[in-house]
Amino acid sequence: MAITVRDITDEPTLGTRLVAGGAGHETTVQWATTCEMDKPWEWLDAGDMLLVNGHRLPADPDAQAAFVNSLSSSGMSALGVAEHAFAPELSEQMLAMADTLGFPLLRIDYQVAFVSISKHVASSNTTSDHRNLRLVSRIYDRAKHSSESKRPFRESLELLGELVESRLSVTTPLGLSLLGTEELAPDTQAELASEEGRRRGHPLPAAIRLTSARPGTLALPVPATRPALLVVEPKGRPCDGAVLTHIALLVALELEREETRDALSASVLSDVLSGLVGRRSDTAVAAQSIRMLGFDPDGELIIAATEMDDGFDFVRTLLDQRVPHLNYKNQAISLVLLEHTVRSLQLLRSVGVNCPIGLSAPFVGLGRVPDAAAEAVFARGIDGRPGVAEYGDRVDFLQPRSLAEAQRLVDRVLGPLIELDRETGGVWIVTLRTFLAMNRSWKRCSEELHLHKQSLVYRIKRIERVLDRSLDSIESLAEVWLALKAMDLLTDTEGDGETLTH
Repeated sequence: MAITVRDITDEPTLGTRLVAGGAGHETTVQWATTCEMDKPWEWLDAGDMLLVNGHRLPADPDAQAAFVNSLSSSGMSALGVAEHAFAPELSEQMLAMADTLGFPLLRIDYQVAFVSISKHVASSNTTSDHRNLRLVSRIYDRAKHSSESKRPFRESLELLGELVESRLSVTTPLGLSLLGTEELAPDTQAELASEEGRRRGHPLPAAIRLTSARPGTLALPVPATRPALLVVEPKGRPCDGAVLTHIALLVALELEREETRDALSASVLSDVLSGLVGRRSDTAVAAQSIRMLGFDPDGELIIAATEMDDGFDFVRTLLDQRVPHLNYKNQAISLVLLEHTVRSLQLLRSVGVNCPIGLSAPFVGLGRVPDAAAEAVFARGIDGRPGVAEYGDRVDFLQPRSLAEAQRLVDRVLGPLIELDRETGGVWIVTLRTFLAMNRSWKRCSEELHLHKQSLVYRIKRIERVLDRSLDSIESLAEVWLALKAMDLLTDTEGDGETLTH
């Protein structure tokens, strides 16, 4: 049977006495330890007794009361403060808070070493340690049987939850479900999201105490490559944190296995989208690969464009939420093909809060992928502000409203090449148009222009130098493509200043 606070104060060799919180005198103590962190409740387990010499104890009376409240809310068993050490005077507010909460507050004789109390608690709790050891053994045995029977991980985690009398979930740091486990309640998810925002850029503590769920609910960091949390909601008596770390390790192994599967799949599917963007793939063959992902290639699709680093976060979110998609990285741009659904748009907007994302117009048919990729890249690059910019929504050079705006676009992008045409006989724009129309195929373009391949290579290289753009870049390609479209508008429309219809 675990030792209680009363057992500690009744032992004369430990030199402790209760000064407040007498209603909690029978509280069990799992462990007694020191902690020099500013928020020790984030590093200790429920049932632990905190021993302090006063360095980290606040001097302000209200802050002292809040300190006691945080210890009690985290499920810790008691606070022991050394006398005649470095502790400030214990305020009336602190003592009153301990009495109100029934949280034991002890004073410890100066000459008593903290380690004596720790050893006494450890010796008294040997039986509890044996129980935990048996529980850990049962956890690994149950995990082994689940693996042998190829049981889905969600079911395996539910069985482990029965052993520790808790509801177990795996989530991202923002509270989004992972590994198909049960979704958190909205309030708990919101609390985790708020905590992640507060800690952005800082490491997680040993445990996050959640107040929006059942008392004693914890979120433990999972030691995996992908940031993740094991959320533990006790159904009865809270489980020892040391036992829960073994479950977190099993979760980490499953996350790493899933990460490996996702990486292999992403490599194959990246080639599919790359081929579609570059018009190198047969659309019928690509459609078969897309159907294997679980979405209809003949349905309404969209393409999103982000910068490479931002694209990683977006694709990570799609993987976490098991949303079918294809991802392709082209130089500094990440392109993602996915279904045009409410869920897809919601995820795009959630990621777009922190980065600019360009979105193509919805389209049907894989043959439209190259044009949609160009639309997405242009929409992303209009002003660079965070958020989702849908093709045609924001007005700039992207879709000129007047002939004057179209002329500015042509001058900015194609102006130097038009000037070269005037000076040398007019072959450069024609060469550029034909090269793009032939999907950048050297052979087909050479045949179309009745030009030797080496001569064509020379022309394209010179065009790239004049435009200061690489036609291997999807971003530059999209910009040149749209400028040629604007040039067509100027050619087909008479008069200046008219409103263009789209």
